[in-house]
Amino acid sequence: MIALEKTASKHEVLNTLYQGKTSPEDALKTLENPAAFKGFKKARFIRIKMKLPNESTRLNLFLRSLFAFPIPIGMARFFLNIAGKHAPQAVQKTTKHLDHIDEAKRDDVKAKIRSSSEELETIDFQEIGRYLRYARGTRIKIESTDAIITITIR
Repeated sequence: MIALEKTASKHEVLNTLYQGKTSPEDALKTLENPAAFKGFKKARFIRIKMKLPNESTRLNLFLRSLFAFPIPIGMARFFLNIAGKHAPQAVQKTTKHLDHIDEAKRDDVKAKIRSSSEELETIDFQEIGRYLRYARGTRIKIESTDAIITITIR
């Protein structure tokens, strides 16, 4: 077998195979041996920190208090399932409220809404929920001019 630690991940085994440090037979034996493989730990909670620099301090305080406690993975998966069912229709319904915009701009906005609705239909939210369960230790940081968002999966 491969001269790795007793708890080697699949990624480490495949890297040693790719680098030519082991033979394919040894890598296969290591991957088939459950004692030599360390599986992924399941995530339990999601922690969200959000700051909107262009908004009031009251709104930022509300967001901090809303996401003060970690969100259980089950609840996040529940909301992802709801988003997968209703997000494309909700985006399309926003075109009904564009009467106050000029006609030239209205057509451009409607085209953008249609394209974003089509993009949302291609996203499989249920699959994201399944992958989320095994993403322990992942940290996502989003920085833009509108918001600073940090998502930590524990």
